[in-house]
Amino acid sequence: MKRYLLPLLLSVMTASFLISAAFAGVDNSRFQEANGAYSRNDFESAIAIYEELISNNGYSAGLLYNLANSYAQAGHTGKAVLNYERALQLDPNDPDILGNLQLVRAANGIFNPEATTLEHLLHLFSMNQWIGIGGLALVLLTVGLLLSLQLKISPRAMMGLGIACSVVMLASTIATLELHVEWTGSVVVHESRLLISPFEGAATAGNIQEGRMVSSGKEHGTYVFVEDETGRKGWIVQSAIEPVIPSDPRR
Repeated sequence: MKRYLLPLLLSVMTASFLISAAFAGVDNSRFQEANGAYSRNDFESAIAIYEELISNNGYSAGLLYNLANSYAQAGHTGKAVLNYERALQLDPNDPDILGNLQLVRAANGIFNPEATTLEHLLHLFSMNQWIGIGGLALVLLTVGLLLSLQLKISPRAMMGLGIACSVVMLASTIATLELHVEWTGSVVVHESRLLISPFEGAATAGNIQEGRMVSSGKEHGTYVFVEDETGRKGWIVQSAIEPVIPSDPRR
């Protein structure tokens, strides 16, 4: 039942889907062609064109969002989650991306552990934004120290500036490291068996559904050891997962 309800729910949340090709360098005619295919419920054609646009022009949050919507409507949950997650790396606070990702996960029974307050704070900014914040704090501290050599600035004020900038730089460093760990995460794009050893015919620890986020570890042949968001661990075929951040930044 969820599979049939999903297109109806997404059609409400993606009312702003047919946006103009505001992405620099994107072929407007092909973009509109993809939008038209989506409007006609020809989601496979829309997917192919959006994939082509991304391959030719690189990633943007808007194109990834449209691609994810198309995958969701076509019933490809894993690919939908993957591209929503990629879009969030570029625009972490976009309410449409966050809303549709949550909708797709809920519709397919992919429930994550409740996020803590610190995790919410962590995702207020992207990794690049956290790096920029830390860099700005370092610049302010450096300027303050240089000015203190030329001007009469009270030691208390300099101490306050130093503490504030140090706290911001520490927070930025921690956030950047934590987000970098998430960059190494992958999404299960095809439902697969979770095995207790990396061999065909090995005993299974159950199925792992598409759309699950996993962190990957050691590899053995065509298998990789993974741990999902719920703490389940095991071996899975490498072709069943795709990294959120691909090795090729354009494809």
